[in-house]
Amino acid sequence: MASPDEVAEITGFQVGAVCPFALQTEVPVFVDSSLERFPVVYTAAGIAESLLPVSFQALVEMTGARVIDAQSAE
Repeated sequence: MASPDEVAEITGFQVGAVCPFALQTEVPVFVDSSLERFPVVYTAAGIAESLLPVSFQALVEMTGARVIDAQSAE
């Protein structure tokens, strides 16, 4: 688990507001497949008081995320 300082250094965002795109350093992004059941999902948008509503597919496309089944850890 990364420390708050490491998170800020690597992503450019503070813990609690890490946006899954526009990251300071290229890191893998994972999205749980269970989110696909929702018409809109909300992602952090860089500050703790802000969220970005997007579709599951848009989130995957804009982040280049790998869709995983987090429940089974595969």
